[in-house]
Amino acid sequence: MIRKGQLAVMGLAVLVAMAGQAQAGVITFDSSNPGTWGPISAIGGGMRWSGTGGGHLYNNYWDGDDIILFAAPTTVNSWEMTNRPWAGYAGGDYGKIDIEMFDTSNNSLWFQTVDLTNYDWFNPLQVNANVNNVSRMTFYAPGDAPHYNGFWPSVDNIVYTEPFSSSAAVPEPTSLALFGISACVAGVGAARRRRGEKKAETAA
Repeated sequence: MIRKGQLAVMGLAVLVAMAGQAQAGVITFDSSNPGTWGPISAIGGGMRWSGTGGGHLYNNYWDGDDIILFAAPTTVNSWEMTNRPWAGYAGGDYGKIDIEMFDTSNNSLWFQTVDLTNYDWFNPLQVNANVNNVSRMTFYAPGDAPHYNGFWPSVDNIVYTEPFSSSAAVPEPTSLALFGISACVAGVGAARRRRGEKKAETAA
């Protein structure tokens, strides 16, 4: 079974071979050390790291916004989300969350409402974005208007390309390779969650 670390190495090898100038990969959050999170420079608001069920981030504030900051303009291709903060959690009023991406000048680049009602720990939703020049991702409080949901969604396996440059855009083969990585990440993420749950049951 392919592990997340192996997936990232495989993806990077393909991308390096096809487009040497673009740095791309998958942020798997296996470690709690932010220094291993690729282009991510910090997390804020209520965003937290958890290793329960496998390394990932989760939105700790159902009534407050959570953010991810990038050290340099980054192309965010996709990521996974579930409606649970970690493996084995069963509480919460699951529903929708609004997500927005901004550039360094605080201009909005992308906004989407994501419905996580049916996406539990073993069935993550892959959110596809393919947005260039991202400096900040904001996950708006699901407990606030207009959704009024009380839950703590998780974030994992961010597929990215950086740094972004309008004068040196990522070649089309790289875009295709990133699409392939995103597809693989979806399957690997689900398998990892199953392993995490099995470990939790064994420990119990």
